[in-house]
Amino acid sequence: MLRRRVHWGIHLGLVKSGDRLPSLRAASTEFGVDQRLVLAAYRELEQEGLVVMRPRSGIYVAPERQPSANPPASARWMSEMFLHGFARGVPPKSLGSLLTCAVAQQPLTAACYECNADQILWMASQLRGEFGLSTTWVDTTDQPEVAAERLKHADFIVTTTFHAADARKLGEQFDLPVVVATAGRDGVTQIRAELGRGPVYFIGSDQRYAQKLLDACDSTRWMSNLRPIVADQLRHTEIPAGAPVVVTQAVAETLGPDVPRGAAVFDYPFSTEARGEILGVMLAAYFKAKEQSQLAPAAQSAG
Repeated sequence: MLRRRVHWGIHLGLVKSGDRLPSLRAASTEFGVDQRLVLAAYRELEQEGLVVMRPRSGIYVAPERQPSANPPASARWMSEMFLHGFARGVPPKSLGSLLTCAVAQQPLTAACYECNADQILWMASQLRGEFGLSTTWVDTTDQPEVAAERLKHADFIVTTTFHAADARKLGEQFDLPVVVATAGRDGVTQIRAELGRGPVYFIGSDQRYAQKLLDACDSTRWMSNLRPIVADQLRHTEIPAGAPVVVTQAVAETLGPDVPRGAAVFDYPFSTEARGEILGVMLAAYFKAKEQSQLAPAAQSAG
């Protein structure tokens, strides 16, 4: 009976790894049997690997056995994702197709809202490459009618912290979600390390981006070694031999083979938080479209 109770307790989750079980004396009293029979039962459970008997300490439910295979990190986080699905009533066989449909539906269009071409292209590149989205762009200096025409065909707005307030006003005006894109820490950490060693020449395509970087150099001590250059002025700028050079994606695409030798392309990803917000917009759009498609036949039948 004791063995059955332990088996069922573990099976039903009533006792878990590390829980203390009744002592020989307590179990003997409860079941009305000799302590030697209780000891024999516990030893059988110990041989089965279900309990651990510790002298002068007590009897405990054994630690959970490690899986025979050690799955890679990617498999572990996928397992966690499926477990979260289970918790919300979505089994793995449904979750996989649900996620596929959500990201493989008719691509949404993101409007990249910024004041310079370099950052607009950075946002657009990430949105197309990582999320398969279509993109359009809205310059902060565009005339209202130009911005309105582009936003009319957009599903949401992506901007940076510099223009978040204005982007949210546009979002309210055109009933569009707004995502404020921030950079992942890895890319920033890498260039910060370079700046700690000496001047880094940063080549962009837009004078407004260069000015933004200069403003940052004045206000942020660790960026004081940054030397912004506009690509059009490159031929008139002397870069010391061996000095680290970084170019934006816009410059890399524009100059092609004429990019300075050894230059690194500043291709830093979105932060986890920004990626999460973008995925949230995509999933919300998917569920909204799915709900509308389910309501359409009902409306037709009612008509």
